[in-house]
Amino acid sequence: MMQLVNDPKLANHPIRRYFHDPSLHAEVVFNNPLLPAVTAGALTYGDQAHIKSGQDLAYYLTVLSHEFIHIATNDKYISDNNYSFLRSEDYAFQNLMEENFAKTLEAWFRLTYPDQMGSDRQIRDAKWQTTDIEIIDATRNDLRTQYPHYSEEQIIAMVMAERFQGFMVNGNTYSEGIIPGNIEIAYGMDRNTHLIPEYAAYRDRGDAFLRHQWNYLASLMPYTLPPNLNYDYFRNRFKDDYTEWARWTGDPKTSMLYWINFDAASHARARLAALPEQDRRYSYLSLDDEARLNRVFSQIDPYFTPVNTRLSFDRLWQQKMDNQR
Repeated sequence: MMQLVNDPKLANHPIRRYFHDPSLHAEVVFNNPLLPAVTAGALTYGDQAHIKSGQDLAYYLTVLSHEFIHIATNDKYISDNNYSFLRSEDYAFQNLMEENFAKTLEAWFRLTYPDQMGSDRQIRDAKWQTTDIEIIDATRNDLRTQYPHYSEEQIIAMVMAERFQGFMVNGNTYSEGIIPGNIEIAYGMDRNTHLIPEYAAYRDRGDAFLRHQWNYLASLMPYTLPPNLNYDYFRNRFKDDYTEWARWTGDPKTSMLYWINFDAASHARARLAALPEQDRRYSYLSLDDEARLNRVFSQIDPYFTPVNTRLSFDRLWQQKMDNQR
C-alpha cells in the first residue's frame, strides 16, 4: 500500500499528504452499520472515511483513493459538506463535479495498477457490460483493439475522458437519486442556511467558487482531462442535462430539476414562522467554516470582504436561547 502511496503519479493526491503532512486530519472508521450492503460501500463525514474491514486490496485502493478526495475538499472548503449557502443549482453542480472527480479516480487506479486491482485483460464489448469494473476493463480492452499502436498511457487517458464525461452528462444513480435527495435535505427540510443575509457575499460569487473548486479537484488528479472537457463546457450544459434527466424520472418530485426550481426561501420562512419564537433557528455555518470560505473567496477576489457572523444578532440570540435550555 505504501509503495503505491509513494508512487510519483500520486504526488498531488491527498492520501500522500495524509502520510506526510500532519495538518490534514483524517480518520478511517471501520464497519459503520449505516454503510450500504454492497461490497464497494464507503462514506465520508467531514474528516472521517467510513469503510469496511476484511476486504481485498482492490477495495481499499478504490475506496480510500475516492474518500480522501472528499476529506481534502472538506478540509479546504467546508468541513460538514453544507454547501447550501449556494444557490440550489450551484449546490447541485458542486455535488456532481466533486463526486465525479472522486469516482473517476477509481477507474484510473484500476487501469494504472491492473495487477493489484485484479483487472480483466480479456473482457470486451463495454456497451454490453453492467458493472463499473466490467465497463472500465472492457473499455480499455476495446480501445486497445481499435488503437493497437497507442501507448498504455494514451489508452488510459481516453478511458478517463470517456468516464468523466459520461458521469457528468448522462443520468445515473448519483445525478438522478442521491443529488436530488441532498438538495431536498439542504433546501426543502430543516436547513435554512440560504436565508442568512451575510452569506449572499458567498452566494453571489457562486460560479467563481465552483470554478475555484473545479481547478482544485483537477489539481489532485493523476490524470489530465482533454482541454475541451473543462469547467465551462460542463457548467454551460448543466441545465439542459438535468432537465433531460427529469424526463426519465417516474415522480417529478424526485428529480434534480424539481428541487432546483423549488421555492426554498418561501418554504424555509414558512417553517420558521410556524415555530414559537424561542425555537426558531438559522443554520449558520461554523465559524471555522466561515474562515475557510473567507480564505478561498479572498483568493478568488482580493477585494472580498470576509464574512463574519460571530456578532450577528440572530446568531447571538439563538446562542442565548440554547444556553437557557
